[in-house]
Amino acid sequence: MPTADESRIGDPVGSRSAGRAWCWLWVLAALASCAALGSAGLWADAFLVVNAPLEPADAIVILLGGLPYRAMTAGEIYRAGYAPRVIVSRPATEDPRLGLFRRFGVDRREDDEIAIKILAGYGVPPSAISVSMTDQLGTRPELRAVSRLLRREGLRSVILVTDPVHSRRASLYMSLEGGKGLRVIPRVSESPYGVGPWWRNTQKAEAVLHEYLGLVAFVCHWLTGGLRADTTT
Repeated sequence: MPTADESRIGDPVGSRSAGRAWCWLWVLAALASCAALGSAGLWADAFLVVNAPLEPADAIVILLGGLPYRAMTAGEIYRAGYAPRVIVSRPATEDPRLGLFRRFGVDRREDDEIAIKILAGYGVPPSAISVSMTDQLGTRPELRAVSRLLRREGLRSVILVTDPVHSRRASLYMSLEGGKGLRVIPRVSESPYGVGPWWRNTQKAEAVLHEYLGLVAFVCHWLTGGLRADTTT
């Protein structure tokens, strides 16, 4: 007769039990991974937000878009006395849609003109506003143009105002283009997408995805040596 040990070696029931145990371990591991990814997804927009405490600076910088919130936040910061001037981006060429708006009697302005009007409502005089001309639209081209203006004017610290989900990428590019001597204080405006969960708002979800793709591009350029600041004035 076989011994007890020999019986266990060839026991199909024991093999099936061990297989089921491994199967449950894999299921639990998969569920734990899904839970971790789900939790990360819920807070995906929070990682994009960089909002530093306000400090005195040489200037406040507003990027194109995000109106009226970016301009309103910049106006509040100026009125609170944190910086003596505001820098507003302006495209070098007019938006071709403006001509169509005028054709139909619609008084649509460039973003920088609208921003300047909003700033005036906060008591920012024209003499305290500098315009940075950018020949390309986009975060990096805008901030490259702003950095040239900063170097010409000898400004070494800025409060960078932009949307919450745009703040991390904008801060990275501002620090890159401004160089090591520039102190960047990121400050977020009210979100144009509201305060609800990002996955419930199509526009916010698109903005979050856009920012993550932008961060991936930033890292890829950095790894391949493509992130070189423009030091011209």
